Amino acid sequence: MKINEFIALSRSGHHAMTNWIIKNLVGFQNEWKYKITALGETEVIYINEGNFDTDFTFKFIKENHQKIKSILIGYEDITSDFTIFNNEKSFLGPLSKIHFSELGAKIVSRTIFIRDFYDNLSSRIRANNTEGMFVNYDGTPHMFDVEYEFIENWKSLAKSIIVNKSPFLRFEDWLENKSIRDNFLKENFNTIDLYGVENIQGTSSSFGDSKNYKKRFDPDLISDETKEIIRKDNELHYLLGCMGYEYRKI
Repeated sequence: MKINEFIALSRSGHHAMTNWIIKNLVGFQNEWKYKITALGETEVIYINEGNFDTDFTFKFIKENHQKIKSILIGYEDITSDFTIFNNEKSFLGPLSKIHFSELGAKIVSRTIFIRDFYDNLSSRIRANNTEGMFVNYDGTPHMFDVEYEFIENWKSLAKSIIVNKSPFLRFEDWLENKSIRDNFLKENFNTIDLYGVENIQGTSSSFGDSKNYKKRFDPDLISDETKEIIRKDNELHYLLGCMGYEYRKI
């Protein structure tokens, strides 16, 4: 059983990028209706938000591992070293519970999806301000962190890419650069971009009907307290440059 892990921040376009990978692997997209989805008769399953409801996830895998060829699992709003698998790995997360080597499982890739910091932040704030857009499992409104935790998590992903050379895909490159998309798929999934990025499901816009996902930044959305944190965070400014993103005045 092969395991591919995807790590991203909410509102980074990662569901769309994941669905694009799924379509190029199995020929169709995930509909994002369920926590765990069997992708047709391919013996491939996708686990959404793998850092939540881990008891249910472990129970499902233990009961069905003999019928599973491959697991694709996404983690959201977590640091880059998190995993629910394999207690012996250096990127062990606090929720790891069992030795998946006993099930013949092997982690074959850990991919980071990342988006421009300011666009990602603005999208999260706008989603928080859109009534009823996202709800928790208990029906309460879901609020994305838009202050210190978000900033630290974004930095964690960027540092893993820069320092640890983790495989990654920038949302902006995914949208616009077929050469980068092809190279990413070839190096990490041994395939090429057969379908492109048109009509890929997985991201709902908190900016209404606007589809220009690269121009989400709105300084008026950001609180004065968060602006001050960003202005003083020299490490963030450095990482933005390393990732090819621009520092923006706020």
